[in-house]
Amino acid sequence: MLEEGAEAPRFSLPGVHSGELRQFGLADYLGEDVVVLCFYPADFEPHCDPDDCWLADVDLLTLQRNVTVLGLSADSAFSHRKFAREYNLEFPLLSDGGGMVAEAYDVLHDHYEGHRRLPRRALFVLDDRGVVQYAWAADDPGDRPDLEAVRAAIRSVQSDESALERYRLGHDYYRYGRSEFDIALGAYEDGDWGLAREAFAEAARYLENATEEFGSARWFAATDDLADRVAAAKEPTDYLLQAARWYRESAAAFAADDEERGEDYRGDAARQRDRAGEADPPAAPEDFAALVDD
Repeated sequence: MLEEGAEAPRFSLPGVHSGELRQFGLADYLGEDVVVLCFYPADFEPHCDPDDCWLADVDLLTLQRNVTVLGLSADSAFSHRKFAREYNLEFPLLSDGGGMVAEAYDVLHDHYEGHRRLPRRALFVLDDRGVVQYAWAADDPGDRPDLEAVRAAIRSVQSDESALERYRLGHDYYRYGRSEFDIALGAYEDGDWGLAREAFAEAARYLENATEEFGSARWFAATDDLADRVAAAKEPTDYLLQAARWYRESAAAFAADDEERGEDYRGDAARQRDRAGEADPPAAPEDFAALVDD
C-alpha cells in the first residue's frame, strides 16, 4: 500500500458522475479540493448491499467543504452508472479496468472471488499537492475504514493555521514583487528598456509565486471568513502580475524600435496597473491572526 507522505500517482480514467460518462483526471482536482480516493473490488460485490454499503458512508464525506471523493473499481463506466443509481452514490465512479491505478497504489488483489487484478478496499486522503496524508487498506474483504480517522485527516489538511502559513509566504512574495515592479517602472519611465524588461520579468516571477500561495491559502482555510479574506488578496496581485507581463513586452518592443507594438502593450499594462491600484492591497498576515486564534 502506498504510504503516508508519498506522492500519489496521477491518472486519467473513464467514469461516470450524475449519469454522465466522461474522463476524470486526478490532476483536475488537486489544488482545488482535498481528494479522497476510494478503491473497491467491484460494483454489486457480495460485501456491499443497498441497505448497508460502506460506500454510502464514504459519500457523506462530500458534505464537507472542499472535499472530492473519487471511487475506483474494475467495472466499466456503464456498470458504474447503474450501481450509482441503485445505491444513491453522488461521487464519481471511475473504471480501472486493467487494475493499473490500483497497482500503482499497491492495493491490487491477485485473486478475489475467482477474479484477477481487482482493487482491494482501500482509501487515501490527498492534500492539494497530491501527497498522501492518510492511507488505509482492508485486510479482509468486509473491513471498513475508520471514517472518523478519515475526517481527522481531512481536518489536518484544512486548517486556518496552515492557510495563514501559506498566506504569509504569499505576502512576502507579493512585497518582493511589488518592490521589483516599482524598480522596473522607474527604469521603464527613464527609457532604460533592458533594465526594465529584466526587472519586470523578476517582478512577474515573484507575483506568480504570490498568486499561487494565496490560492493555496484559500484552499487550506477551514473557515469561510478566513477563506474570503485570503481570496481578496489574489485579485490585486493578478492585476499587478498581468501589468508586469505587459510592461515587459512593451519594453522589449521599444528596445527593438517597434514603437507601435510598444505603445499597444503600454496601454494594456497601464489598464491592469490601474485596476491593481483601485483594489485594496493584500492585507498584512498579522491582520488575520485574530481569526486563527479564535
